[in-house]
Amino acid sequence: MYVTHSVWVAAIAYHVVAGAVLWGDRNRMPEQIALKPDSGALFGLNALIGLSTGVLLYALWPLLGVPKDIGARLGQLGLTSWLGFGIYYCSVNPLIEELFWRRYLETPSSFPARNDILFAGYHMLVLALFVDWKWLLAAFGLLVLASWIWGHTARTRKGILVITASHLLADLGIIIAGSMHGR
Repeated sequence: MYVTHSVWVAAIAYHVVAGAVLWGDRNRMPEQIALKPDSGALFGLNALIGLSTGVLLYALWPLLGVPKDIGARLGQLGLTSWLGFGIYYCSVNPLIEELFWRRYLETPSSFPARNDILFAGYHMLVLALFVDWKWLLAAFGLLVLASWIWGHTARTRKGILVITASHLLADLGIIIAGSMHGR
């Protein structure tokens, strides 16, 4: 977005690059990337993580320092249809990110690791355009925690269905909260 000034170009480029890395280095991917179901409790915890994202964003919006003209700013970045972008983003982003960040860049650590910090840091580049700097620290910590939980779940369960569903719920909540406040 910093270079192209387009939400669409930035999102599609990110997904194409991550997809190309995954495709180009298929041999490095763990054999087991099953989208298999898991226990109800584990799904519940991960669903709560995903759902809480949109709820927190919606509830904290007035405190986050989001510019009053956010709708106009996003319009200048090409985001003119929340529905269109939401459909694209929620159908592509969760799977690409989970395959890339949790499976391709998988780490054996039981504690937050470099990949969790990089995942959170990447998202800070986007958030820095719209959120007051004081909230970036809180968002960074929450994203490191979510990344670690998703990574731990992927490692221990040898599958990504639960975390992809959780990530989908998080992305959907963000899109809904953003569309409600960012008109």
